[in-house]
Amino acid sequence: MSGRRSLSLLSMMAVLGLGLTASPANAEPADTPNAEERTDAFDKVLLEEEIGEPMTMDIASDGRVFMTAREGTVRVHDQETGETTVAAEIDTYTEPYPDGNNEGGLLGIALDPDFDDNAWIYLYYAHPEESHVQLSRFDVDGDEIDLGSEVPMLEVESQRQDCCHMAGDLEFDPDGNLYIATGDETNPFETDLYAPLDERPGRENFDAQGTAGDSSDLRGKILRITPEDDGGYSVPDGNLFPTADHDADVARPEIYVMGARNPFRMSVDEETGYLYYGMYGPGAATWDDERGPMGFDQFHEVREASHMGWPFCIGDNYPFRPWDYENNEPAGEFFDCEGGPVNDSPNNSGLEQLPPVEPATIYYPINWDNYPYDPPEPFLSLGSGAGGPNGGPVYRYDPDLDVDTKFPEHYDGSWFLLEWHRDAILTAEVDDGTVTSISDFMGDEYWNHPHDAEFGPDGSLYVLEYGSGWFGDADDNGLYRIDYLGDADPDPCPPTEEPPPGWEALFDGETTDGWAQAGPGGFEVDECGNLQAHGGMGLLWYEDATYEDFVLRADWRTQDITDNSGVFLRFPDPGDDPWGPVDEGYEIQIYDAEEDPLYTTGSVYTFSPAVERASNPVGEWNTFEIEVSGQEYTVTLNGVEVANYTGDGSRGLEGHVGLQNHDANSEPGEGVEFRNVWIQELDDDDPPPDADITVTVGPGGSWTYDPENFEIYEGQTIEYVLDSGFHNVVTTDSEGNEIATSGPPSSDWQDDPYYFTAEETGTFYIYCTPHAGVTDPDPENWTGMVAKFEVLPAPDEDSEDGDDQGEDNDDQGDDDNSNDSD
Repeated sequence: MSGRRSLSLLSMMAVLGLGLTASPANAEPADTPNAEERTDAFDKVLLEEEIGEPMTMDIASDGRVFMTAREGTVRVHDQETGETTVAAEIDTYTEPYPDGNNEGGLLGIALDPDFDDNAWIYLYYAHPEESHVQLSRFDVDGDEIDLGSEVPMLEVESQRQDCCHMAGDLEFDPDGNLYIATGDETNPFETDLYAPLDERPGRENFDAQGTAGDSSDLRGKILRITPEDDGGYSVPDGNLFPTADHDADVARPEIYVMGARNPFRMSVDEETGYLYYGMYGPGAATWDDERGPMGFDQFHEVREASHMGWPFCIGDNYPFRPWDYENNEPAGEFFDCEGGPVNDSPNNSGLEQLPPVEPATIYYPINWDNYPYDPPEPFLSLGSGAGGPNGGPVYRYDPDLDVDTKFPEHYDGSWFLLEWHRDAILTAEVDDGTVTSISDFMGDEYWNHPHDAEFGPDGSLYVLEYGSGWFGDADDNGLYRIDYLGDADPDPCPPTEEPPPGWEALFDGETTDGWAQAGPGGFEVDECGNLQAHGGMGLLWYEDATYEDFVLRADWRTQDITDNSGVFLRFPDPGDDPWGPVDEGYEIQIYDAEEDPLYTTGSVYTFSPAVERASNPVGEWNTFEIEVSGQEYTVTLNGVEVANYTGDGSRGLEGHVGLQNHDANSEPGEGVEFRNVWIQELDDDDPPPDADITVTVGPGGSWTYDPENFEIYEGQTIEYVLDSGFHNVVTTDSEGNEIATSGPPSSDWQDDPYYFTAEETGTFYIYCTPHAGVTDPDPENWTGMVAKFEVLPAPDEDSEDGDDQGEDNDDQGDDDNSNDSD
C-alpha cells in the first residue's frame, strides 16, 4: 500500500502501553458524603480467562467461584490452587436467531444458603428439547455437579420462534427466598423500537402484553419462591398476587416484580433485603407525541412487590399508547401508569386491570438530546451511547472481617452499577429511594463488557467480563477479583503524557511559548499543566509553524454542557483578528448543548455534521484526533469517527492551528480546558511503485481488461484502483493460496491504490468480492473470480518483447469488452 496513512494515535498509544483512557462517568460531586473520602487504590486481578461465553456466577464461603457459560458449562475456580475445572456440562438449547431464540442456554446459577451443609446448587437453563426454561436443583460433590441428582423445581414457558430477552439470573435473599429473573421473550425489531404492542393474529411474539404484561405468564417478571428440602417450593408472603386475593391461574403467586423487559442481572442487599436489578430498554432515539417516549435503560431498587410497567410505561412513568400497526396510527389513549394500565390485548390471559406502576429508580436514554424535560442531574453521569444496564451488588462493610483487601467502610451501602455497552462500573448513592449521586468506579480502568459482579466472602468485588463480540467464547473474556490496596495519591492532576514517536507536542504543559493570542480573553496554564480558556471570543494560535497534511490530537473537557470552544485548522496568520480563521480555515466544534449535528461537538462547523455524539460526560476528558490530508478532513472523538468532510478548494491547504476561547465572562477553570496538544505531519516518503498495468474496480465489480488474455513479466507491477463501492481484490496462485489482498476487508480503499508485484512465474487468479466472510478462495468454483493472468519469465533487457508487452497491457486497459462480477 502507498500514499499518506497514519496509524491512529489511540491505537499507537495502546501498542506503546501509554495510559490513555476515556471514562464514561463524571467525577463525584463534592456534596456526596462518601465520595469526598474516596481516594482509593484498587488492584484488578485476573483469575481465569477464556471461560466460554460467560453468563453468571456465585461464590462459596471458601472462596470458590462457580461460573456458568451459555453453551452449558459450569466451571469452578479454586482460589487456593489457582485452578479452574469443569464441574458439569448441561445439555441445553442454544439455537441462534433467526432459527430460534438465541438468548437461551445455561443462564443462571445460585448456591443454596446452606451450601456448606447440603451442597445444593440451583441452575436455570433452556430445556434442550421442550419449550421451557428449567429451574433445577443438583448435588455438588467437591468441584463436580452430579447431573444424575437433578430435581426439577419450576418451568417457565418459552417461545423458540423469535428473538429475544430471556434474562435468567438467580439470587437468594437473607430469608432464603430465591429470585428468578425472566425476560419478556418478545421480538423488539419490528415495532419501530417502541413498546411492542402488536395485537394482530400471528404476531403474538411481537406483543409484550402477552408476556411481561400478562399476570398469568411467568415471563417478563422477577419471581420469588422458597425452595423446600423435598425439591418443591412454597410462595412466601408479600408477593404481588397473593392467592387470598387472586385466582392463581389468572395471577401467578410466584410473581414478585411484574412488567420487566429483560431484567438481565440482579442482586439482593444482605442487610435490607431490597432487590436491585438492571433492565434493558427499547431503542427508540426520539420521543413521539403520538406513540410514546424514547427508549430508556433502567436500574431499579425494589423494596416491596411491584409492577414496573413494561410494556405500558417506562422511565419516570412515561406512558406508551396502544398502536394500530396495520394503519400506523393510535389505537387508543395513552396507558394510565399511576392508576394502573388496562391490558385488553387478545394475547393476555391474566388480569385486565393491572396494579399501579412504580417508576424506575435510574433511567437514561442513548443521549438526552431529544428528552423534552430537564435531565435528572445524577443520571447524566452515566454518559451517552448504547446502554447496557447489567445491575450489580450493594456492598456491606463487615468490621469483623480481618482481610486487608476488603473494600473500605465508606463504600458501605453503595450500589455498584454495571454498564455493559459503555464498558463502565459506577457506584450510586441512594437516599430513601432517591439517587443522590452516581460516580465512576476505578475510572482509569478498562472494563471489557462487565457481565456479572458479586462481592465475595473476602470483601473483594468479583467481576465477569464478557469480552469482545456477541454470542461466542471470546478469547478476551475473564474472571477478575478487585482488591482494595489502600488510599491512593490524592494528587488531582493526571500524569503527564509524552507524545509517541513521530508526534510533536505543541503545548508542553508549562508555557504557551510559540503561541499567540488573537482577540479578547486568553488561556492560562494551571498547576496541572492544563490550558484553561477564559474570556472571549478569541483564539490562541500556534504561530511558530504552518502545517499542510497532518493529524492533530487534543484532549479537552468542559465544566458545563453549555461551554463552547473549537479547534481551528489551516488558517493564515490572523494577526489580532479571531474572525479570520473562522472565514479562512476550518473549525472542529466543541459545544455539547447544541442539538443540530452541523453545529454540535465534532462537526466541521457549518460544513459537515457530526453523525454521532461521542462526548464523555461533563467534567471528563475527551480526545480529538483530526486527520487533515489534501481536501479530506476526518474527525475522531474518543475513538469514534464522527465527521468527514471533503473541501471544495475555497480554503487553503496549509496554515496554522489554534484553540478557541469563546465564553466572554468565564474565568480560568470555569470553561473549556485543553491538554496534550500534539501534531503528526503526514509525509509522502514512500512513493508508489511505477505500475506496468492499471486495473480499475468499478461499480458492480467491472474490470477494464479481458480476463482470458492477460500476461505480465516477473518484476512487473499491477496497480489496482477502486472506482467506487466496497470491493476487495484477492490474488491467489494456481492452487488457490492467497498471495495478497487489498484491505482492510470490505473497506473503501478508493484513495489508496493497492499494488501487486509479480515475484515468480506461473498462473495467478484475481478475485473481486464484497464478501469478506469468504476466507478460502477456490479458483475453480468461487464466483468472485473475474480473471487469471500468466507471469512470464522476465525478458532480457535488450529484448523487444518487453516493449511489446507494455504496449499490449496499455491496449488491454482500453478494451471495451470488460468483465463484470458481483
